[in-house]
Amino acid sequence: MSWIIKLGIEDHVDLLPPVSHEQLPALLQEADFFSCTHPFTKAVDSVLEAMKMGLPTVCSDIAPFHELYRDGIEYAPATDAYAWAKKIDELCRYPERSSDLAHCGVERANQSLEMLCGGASPAVSR
Repeated sequence: MSWIIKLGIEDHVDLLPPVSHEQLPALLQEADFFSCTHPFTKAVDSVLEAMKMGLPTVCSDIAPFHELYRDGIEYAPATDAYAWAKKIDELCRYPERSSDLAHCGVERANQSLEMLCGGASPAVSR
């Protein structure tokens, strides 16, 4: 939370407590974009679900995400709050970039899901 205040963006960011798996699709439908700051690959299902729903997505700049998502998302170093803020700011300022990223993300998510689990959405397949 301290970096949100430091950057002066507290009026633009909502940090939510953990939610149940059942609540996630509704929350994602209300979002303008999705970010996954996790520096490991534990969030693959969440990222794919967000991409499949057409959310512009920013993820940690780690090799497995590059392999799975390629140009379907934006990347930022996991520990660089300024880089994350810059990427998010760009998505907010440039709706055409955000839209292009969303369309590419859907395509990449469908390709990744086909490769990983025969096309089923992770959230639906649980």
